[in-house]
Amino acid sequence: MSWGDGKEKVALISVTDKVGLDALAVCLMQNGWKILASGGTALYISELGIPVIEVSSYTGADEMLGGRVKTLQQKIYAGILARDTTEDMEELSEKGFSAIRMVVVNLYGFSEMVASSGSDIECIESIDIGGVGILRAAAKNYDSVLCVSSPRQYEEVMGYITSNSVSISERKRYAGQCFAQIAKYDVDIAEYFGYFRFDVSENGGVPLKYGENPHQSARLVVDSDSNMPLGCNLLAGPSLSYNNVLDINAALNLLNEFTQQCAVVVKHNSPCGVAVGNSIVDTVTNAIECDAVSAYGGIVGVNGTIDLEVAKLLSKKFLEVVVATKYTSDGLRYLESNKSKTKILEIGLDFNKYVNSSEIRSVRHGMLIQTVDNYDAWNELRCVTKIKPSKDELNDLKIAWLTAKHVKSNAIVLAKNNMTVGIGGGQPSRVRSVQIAGQNAGSRGVGSCMASDAFFPFADGVIEAYKAGVRSIVQPGGSIRDNDVIQTADEHGMSMILVPSRHFKH
Repeated sequence: MSWGDGKEKVALISVTDKVGLDALAVCLMQNGWKILASGGTALYISELGIPVIEVSSYTGADEMLGGRVKTLQQKIYAGILARDTTEDMEELSEKGFSAIRMVVVNLYGFSEMVASSGSDIECIESIDIGGVGILRAAAKNYDSVLCVSSPRQYEEVMGYITSNSVSISERKRYAGQCFAQIAKYDVDIAEYFGYFRFDVSENGGVPLKYGENPHQSARLVVDSDSNMPLGCNLLAGPSLSYNNVLDINAALNLLNEFTQQCAVVVKHNSPCGVAVGNSIVDTVTNAIECDAVSAYGGIVGVNGTIDLEVAKLLSKKFLEVVVATKYTSDGLRYLESNKSKTKILEIGLDFNKYVNSSEIRSVRHGMLIQTVDNYDAWNELRCVTKIKPSKDELNDLKIAWLTAKHVKSNAIVLAKNNMTVGIGGGQPSRVRSVQIAGQNAGSRGVGSCMASDAFFPFADGVIEAYKAGVRSIVQPGGSIRDNDVIQTADEHGMSMILVPSRHFKH
């Protein structure tokens, strides 16, 4: 489809998220587009010095009911749904309507309002009506209209605007992404109202080679507004397996805990190494060295750029998957040429988009749904021993604590010098997890800091930690024997801090 040939080019914009809107509006203006926009969006574009027609001025109908009714007008929907046929265009002309050939809409942040514990009234008012209707109309008429439903699409859209054309296959792809986004939006609303049903046909999703084991069949069903698995781009390597998807998901969830430069290694859906620091080379090296044996055949995740130096480092070990925020061109080429069996993924721009969404697990004849464990209790910590942890120990305690959230209970993590040095989890006995973490740390456990995902039922866990060389402990407390546990730490010259929440991961 070409937007040229002397046709009037009209774009309708109504967005909650203004990120990237200035560049898009400038591009539209420079390429001869007329912009229609609703209330706040029109004001934003006008303040950029870009000509814009307010929707209410165009339709001749003022916004009503405190903004609940803005774009629900015949003149808007007719312009969007009109096909590029002689009959439709003549009918529009007779009524003095314009054909709208691009729609740029993103929806009210309903899930964000729910996640922020908004009141019932606030959540209800965050249910988008007009935006959903406009997107559906534009997506339905993709043969004639480009439907833009996310700021992540703007860069690509500006290319279409500049070239003055966009293929029907691309318009159909955008329409599909739009309907997927609306479907997810409606599921979130249904869940809020206490109803949720996840019904996927046997033919749905992307078939995987097999499941956890070769005799099990498997599919990947993507529920976001992207057709990318886990919101990541597969840049090189074979297709992802069922177990790959689980491990990558675990790596992304763990990376999301850290704001500083971080590298993680995941094996069998559990962390086996985490490191933070200022150098990507150092963090990757340290993360792998946390448990070099287990890292073989694992997943490495980095919340930074992998350049040639890091690529050469990663190429020294067999890895199933490498996932990073970005790759330099020479770093990616090196990995592609030297690690042909490794899946290389780039974290998508929506990396943090679903951190507040629900978690779903299937059980016999049903499913379990819970909110994500993202409670930040670190600012509420308190020291309960005579000795207080040093600043460096507090830093290592936090690394151990954030990592423990992602280790199967009973989770124990030892950290030292900005990296984990021993991890034990998935044991019926907490003291056994302490012993395993200490054994994995070996001599590196001397002077380390330890996190426990839940309270110590007995003081034996503290004694085993002391034997492993641990100097400081963080745990949530809550045991009837807390006083014994704290006294044992004091007797062994250890510091201990309590945080007000456990982090079981079953």
